[in-house]
Amino acid sequence: MKRTISQILICIGVLAGSISAAQTFGHIQDESYQVVNLAVEEESTVERTVTHSNYHAFRESLIAFAILGCLVYLCFSPSLSRDAWILGFVLACVYTLGWWLPWPLFGLRAPHLMAEIVHGVATASLLTGYAMLRPLEKANNKSQK
Repeated sequence: MKRTISQILICIGVLAGSISAAQTFGHIQDESYQVVNLAVEEESTVERTVTHSNYHAFRESLIAFAILGCLVYLCFSPSLSRDAWILGFVLACVYTLGWWLPWPLFGLRAPHLMAEIVHGVATASLLTGYAMLRPLEKANNKSQK
């Protein structure tokens, strides 16, 4: 039952994270997302410089979807090893820190309250779900010995 609850929580977190990643993906062709005040670097062009943030939106979206896919795969793995659990938990922590750490470090936040709510749901669900998987992994290892 505990494993099922953790899987449900992780799926809720992945769904919320997917909403966020999809929003970021939507900025790939968005001209209003461009950095028009960025100085053109040597060996670059104005177009490449201005659209650099669109390029990063694409990269961030792919990375986010890859991490979310890995988190789902790991949580449904029938034999979750200690190393796999650590990998999943580190991925969940780093993924969610990307939403929250820029605020105290640089004063950067999500653009509106709804985005912060989605990030909060994803953070709480992913971290709680993965934390709940940990004792099960220990118990599974003891029963296999």
